[in-house]
Amino acid sequence: SGSVESSSDQTIIGSSVEVASSAALRLRGTIAGPLTVGGTVSPAPAGTTEALQVKGTINLQGTATTVIDLGGTSAGSSYDSISATGAVVVDGALQVNLVDNFHDTISGSSVFTVIQGSSVAGTFTGYPDGSRFTLANDYGSLRVNYTATAVTLDDWQPVMVDLTWDPGMAEGGTQIFSNTNTRAGRH
Repeated sequence: SGSVESSSDQTIIGSSVEVASSAALRLRGTIAGPLTVGGTVSPAPAGTTEALQVKGTINLQGTATTVIDLGGTSAGSSYDSISATGAVVVDGALQVNLVDNFHDTISGSSVFTVIQGSSVAGTFTGYPDGSRFTLANDYGSLRVNYTATAVTLDDWQPVMVDLTWDPGMAEGGTQIFSNTNTRAGRH
């Protein structure tokens, strides 16, 4: 029912490792054995980008939440990645966060391999192959792709908001535009 979190390399050795539905594993490092996740899994504590390697299979159950932070284009150092030497079964929720102001520099041609294994089966709930994952706070969206051996995110599309144009007919200071969006960035 608790949480295991580490920002330094750790190794967990076991015949199997299970993350219960009420628990969280935010681990940078290696799991030497199969991993079954019913709770939350992330390769690093919130807001940091790291890698988690599993020497065995990964089974992301329907109750699982997989958290991925993107802060650059290097797997395991500036964006989170999870890899397995065995098969990966994908299910449950996907949560993607942009960190380190990456929403200002991410490009449409970037590809993020967030999960990798000897084989990949299944999809995240509500995200079939080719669907779009919309990030919180109006940042934009990424396409979710499943291949025989990986789950990738690509085709970044920022949210574009059309503002009402003031052609200058109103007296100065009589119209005020109030923006409820809490972030700065691309406009």
